[in-house]
Amino acid sequence: MGYCIGVGNLWRFPYLCGKYGGGAFVIAYLIMLLAVAGPLFFYESVLGQKFQRGPAETFRKMAPRWVGVSYIPVVMTLFFLPYYQLIVAYALHYFLASFQSPLPWVDKLTPEQYLDDVVLNRVEDVGAPGGGEIHGPLLFEVVVVWAVTVLCLIKGIHSAGKAAYVTVILPVIMIVVLFCRCISGRPEPEWL
Repeated sequence: MGYCIGVGNLWRFPYLCGKYGGGAFVIAYLIMLLAVAGPLFFYESVLGQKFQRGPAETFRKMAPRWVGVSYIPVVMTLFFLPYYQLIVAYALHYFLASFQSPLPWVDKLTPEQYLDDVVLNRVEDVGAPGGGEIHGPLLFEVVVVWAVTVLCLIKGIHSAGKAAYVTVILPVIMIVVLFCRCISGRPEPEWL
């Protein structure tokens, strides 16, 4: 279920709906949320409460022949986690930068220039001076994100369950806030 509610719900989907005026996509999204994601979330919650175990042990008690299915998310995580961790590190950078006044990307740079020049420290040629070097602030942010992930998982299913209260409910709240902001009719900031 964790793969259904993720960074794309907060980052890409609302942006593309707003950019292309895709109200029809919001309707389809809400239908799928109520018809599929909600019942799946409820079902997983019931199974978690009943068995008080991780996916492998839950499958072992329900249908022992299907235990292998419970390991598919582990393999998926090996592919997706590094990608998502980097996106969350970008979000952490922007979150911390948003406490500055004025915002660092408003007056001097466009948001694209800020991402390229400050966040990524991108250079045209890797062989140029400064090219290929590790960008210290971004590395620190990635390490912080990985440390938080490890702390959320260190005690197994019990600490992950407590972290899920934040990681599942917070994106839903943020989507509602973004939706209300989009339908409020307020003009877009000039830098968008």
